[in-house]
Amino acid sequence: MSRTKNSAASQRRAYFGEDRASALIRWLNEEGSSSEEIRRIAALIEDLNNLNSIQKPAPHPTALRRKRHPPSREQGKRRKPLSEEWAEAGKLVKLGSRVAERLDCYRLRPSISLSGEDEYTVTWSSEPEDRHDGIWVFGEADAVVAVIQLAQLRHPHSPSPLIRRIRTCKNCGEWFFARLRHKEFCGEDCQQAFNRSKPEFKKHRANYMYKWRREEGLVGARKDKKTPGA
Repeated sequence: MSRTKNSAASQRRAYFGEDRASALIRWLNEEGSSSEEIRRIAALIEDLNNLNSIQKPAPHPTALRRKRHPPSREQGKRRKPLSEEWAEAGKLVKLGSRVAERLDCYRLRPSISLSGEDEYTVTWSSEPEDRHDGIWVFGEADAVVAVIQLAQLRHPHSPSPLIRRIRTCKNCGEWFFARLRHKEFCGEDCQQAFNRSKPEFKKHRANYMYKWRREEGLVGARKDKKTPGA
């Protein structure tokens, strides 16, 4: 690789949270990772995303006995019916219990380090028994730690946690970190391949090529063309 390409790669723009997700993405796409392990991590990611989509839990039962005042204009004119709020609370409890059950089967140990003046940081890691011959290898337990960390991190300009950026490509199915919220493909090649596979694109392409051949005088040229020596 030339120096120009090396310098361009070194100056590649870093996106918030992408470095935290890189090891998780590599593990999810590795051939050595079992499908059962990936299925469990994918289910955990899905539950955490669904848990985050529930905005508010239902009010405490004692709040129902209090005098309710009409919402002000600042609070908005619309408000969810109480039945919907209780339904969301039920979903919140159910999802929370399911996430706790998924995490209960992993062996993790905490470690505390001093990150600043009178500030401590708690990090989680896999047990030494889960390592291979004393060598640390990124495994399923480490993937769980990465998922939890991404679920706690939020972009400064986005209310959603970074775990929502861990997605599967709409075309090839590989996992990737979505740098933009609306991104659905791991790269431009997959995006173009997916668009080319659509019937609408094929029809548009056929119409375009027909018009181009007609403008170039190629339509019917084979029929009018005489064979040599005729």
